[in-house]
Amino acid sequence: MKNFLLDKKFIGAIAVFVYVICASVYFSQTMSDAIVQYSPVVAKEMKAFLPITVANGEIVEPKNTVIKRSYGDATSSFDVVLDTRVNEFDASSLKNQGLYISRKYIYGVQKLKTEIRSISELGDGTLDSEKFNGFIEFLNANAGKYIFAISFVILFFVSVIAILFYTIVMHWLMAMLFKVGFARTLRINSLAYVAIAALKTFTAINISILLTLVIMLALNVGVNNVLKDETA
Repeated sequence: MKNFLLDKKFIGAIAVFVYVICASVYFSQTMSDAIVQYSPVVAKEMKAFLPITVANGEIVEPKNTVIKRSYGDATSSFDVVLDTRVNEFDASSLKNQGLYISRKYIYGVQKLKTEIRSISELGDGTLDSEKFNGFIEFLNANAGKYIFAISFVILFFVSVIAILFYTIVMHWLMAMLFKVGFARTLRINSLAYVAIAALKTFTAINISILLTLVIMLALNVGVNNVLKDETA
């Protein structure tokens, strides 16, 4: 069966490449559409905080000011707080998820961790509505390209690593049942991984690692049982 699909060289690589391209386009389109949709809301909300002037590593304007906005609901809220009355916050007292800005520090609070950055990292200057709107316009025009590039790189390397992992495990299992070459196991797992990954990406169906292994095991056993007189 020399012309059998699974004996074609690079069939797995081609399948992975096509999936990565399609998934990257899907992610970039979905996320860029969301950015375009919500950017006017973000720009409107930011007007309450702008302009902000940073000099010598701290916020000098507005002075002695507190501005707070909360988004979401009671069960999942996100706070944005600007408080230039103090140099820093007590990080342990920041319980809600959100972005907290003091005179000298920025605190990003998530459920499991708090990240702290110095205002000095931003450099000196003034961020006003005009500059922020310019950034939003740039983001709307270019976000899709950047998201596509980042998605492509991440998906490609994740896919390659995952396929190699599944193939090593599956080839070890297949060695107990069949005399089969590594190349065929790699092709079977590549095609199976692409099908499963596409299903998860485009339908949001959750398929666990264990279930993926079971599906691949069934496919490998089935194919190699049919081709047990062939080598690969």
